[in-house]
This record gives sequence, structure tokens and C-alpha cells, in this order.
Amino acid sequence: MESHLQNLDVYIHILKLTASRIGSLLNLNTLSADTSVDNKSVDRYLWVMRKSFHIHLLLPFFKNLSSELRKIPKIFFADLGLRNSLIENFKPIGLRDNKGALLENYIYLLLRNKFSGDNIHFWRSRKKQEVDFIVQKDDGSAAAYEVKFDRDRFRISKYQTLINAYPDIPLECIDMNNCLEYSF
Repeated sequence: MESHLQNLDVYIHILKLTASRIGSLLNLNTLSADTSVDNKSVDRYLWVMRKSFHIHLLLPFFKNLSSELRKIPKIFFADLGLRNSLIENFKPIGLRDNKGALLENYIYLLLRNKFSGDNIHFWRSRKKQEVDFIVQKDDGSAAAYEVKFDRDRFRISKYQTLINAYPDIPLECIDMNNCLEYSF
């Protein structure tokens, strides 16, 4: 095979594990432990998944590019149908345990349709406060988006660190009821 996969079963196992972890930080050590495969091999399988357009890795937002490149990315699936098939779950979104992550992945795909992948990031503080997306627009401005399945779970006070650090970046909540209204 051109991709030089050593073990197709391991590849599928890692693909299923990543499918169950969309919107989460991608931890090579955890994937390695969960699959009993060394980090270098897991990284190679993830590379094949990226080159096959199965997954996307989202880098964190930093003003300092070298800091950004050292940080752990988040993982998203390029095809939610494939993702649902891998985890064998086709229930309506409102009945799913992972509905928040599924909506976050959907919003990520909408953003990818509008912006370059290099212009989309997530933000995470040292205290592990997080905002799902920071989008750098072509005009030089930026916008922050927090995705919550239920808008009632959004509390602006929870994001004060981001607001204080980046007062020029407006923060909006995208939820299940307003997600189709966004044109970004």
C-alpha cells in the first residue's frame, strides 16, 4: 500500500477511537496506551488519516506561532457520516450522549467551508479554560465562537480570561437553535 500501513486492523481501531473523541484534545500517549502501539506508529496512522481527508487537527490560538505549534491540537472528522458509521450511532442528535461534540464538529466543518484551516483555531488557557473556535478573518479581524448544544449552558462570565486577554475579539455562542443562521 502506498500509505505503508503496517496493520490495517490497528489503523481502523485508531480511526474508531478518534471518531469517539471528536472535539477533544488529541493525546498521542493516550491513543498509544489504548491501542498498545508506540507513539511513532500512532502518529504515522494519524498522518495517513489526515492525508486521506478523514480527520482534521485544529491548532490552538496563540499570538506566538512557536507556542502554537508546540501545543496539543483538537481532532475533528471531515465526514460526520463516516464518523457515525465508525461508532455505529445514527440516533437523532438530540438523543445522543455526544451531541455537544457532534454539533461542535458540524460547526467546525461550516467554518472550514468559509475559511482556510490555517485561520481557524481554538483557545485554551493554562487554567484549561477553553473557547471552541477563534477565526481570523481576511480583513484582519477575528471572532470567537463557543458551541453549546443548549444555550442555557453558556455563561459569559466563564470566558472572562479570553475577553480580558483579547478585548478586540468578540465572543458569540452558537447553539442547536441558531447554528443554521450563521453565515460567518
